[in-house]
Amino acid sequence: MEKSVLDFSHREKLLNIILITAMIITAMSLLMAGTLYWIDFPSAREDFPRLFRIDMTAIAGIISVYLLKRFGFLKAAIALLLVLLVAISATADVPKEIISGRSGYVFLVPIILSSVLLNSWAAYLFYGVYVTITIGLAINADLPLNPYTLLGFLMLTVMAWLSAHFLEENITKLSVANRELKNSHDNLEELVRKRTLALESTNRELLDVVAEHEDTEKQLTATNSMLTALLNAVNVGIMTINGTSVTYANKKMCEITGFSKEELETTDYSKIEDVTVSNSEASFLEVLQGKVRKDLIELEFTNKSGQKKYISSYGTITDIGGTPTVVVANVDITEMKLAEKALQEAEDRYLYLASHMNEALIMTDADFNITYVNPKVTEFT
Repeated sequence: MEKSVLDFSHREKLLNIILITAMIITAMSLLMAGTLYWIDFPSAREDFPRLFRIDMTAIAGIISVYLLKRFGFLKAAIALLLVLLVAISATADVPKEIISGRSGYVFLVPIILSSVLLNSWAAYLFYGVYVTITIGLAINADLPLNPYTLLGFLMLTVMAWLSAHFLEENITKLSVANRELKNSHDNLEELVRKRTLALESTNRELLDVVAEHEDTEKQLTATNSMLTALLNAVNVGIMTINGTSVTYANKKMCEITGFSKEELETTDYSKIEDVTVSNSEASFLEVLQGKVRKDLIELEFTNKSGQKKYISSYGTITDIGGTPTVVVANVDITEMKLAEKALQEAEDRYLYLASHMNEALIMTDADFNITYVNPKVTEFT
């Protein structure tokens, strides 16, 4: 079965408009008929009873249609409204005027409304009702039919059907387009929802990564601070060399060399100071870079302040961040070397005195083994 042009909600709204309009027209008709009857207008007394019955029937019908619609019987309400309109159209005037078509055009109202409220083909059904009533009235009143009136109504019915059918097709297409648009909108919302969830998940993961990175950075910073503090606290000069550039120097190394940390880490080491390696023709840098030897060596050099320094140094090559780097550990042995030199000088002075004294001098160890005799002893032997 062909569907109505309008859906449920639109038919209900249109029915409300029709009921309100019909109630206003009926009330105005009743008021006008009563006014004419009261002022004793010609023919008003004759027509008033019929008009009063029609108006009261219309009011009762309108109330009945409204109640049916109010309780959910929309189709029954529409059917009752159309029947009521047909009944009013059939009794609105004398049969002669209806058959001639002068008052029959009232039948156009149910014909047009049926094509909209029911379906487009319902216009032909109510046109048939109109023809049946017209023929019945003509037979009953023994009056001739007006074929032109019937033909004119048929043409108007066809026009109503075409209009409703055209409207129906366009509304159907619009409904399909609306459904497709709604489906697209729903799909888009679902896609946006999924993308939003994915973005939220990614954002949470990124926040976790950032938080983890921050924690790692804090740990690295704390570790670096602790390592720097430890390296600066030890009594060993430590530095790293990449090529000829110093990449790190601790506090003790700065004290030994007399250079600041910034000077050591921004200057080519080979240009800082020539350093003489004890008992070796190799340069300090060659020793540190492992080109000569890797064992512990003692170095004598003059620092930036002009002070002579002695250090015990050890250099080894290791891989730091993918780059071969020389790591050097230096112990300041200046005081020890100065003490050894002073001791050697004292020993030399003692031996000099012992060899030139007039008394014989014999030295033994704990087991009374002779360890030294001066030249005077040989004079006695």
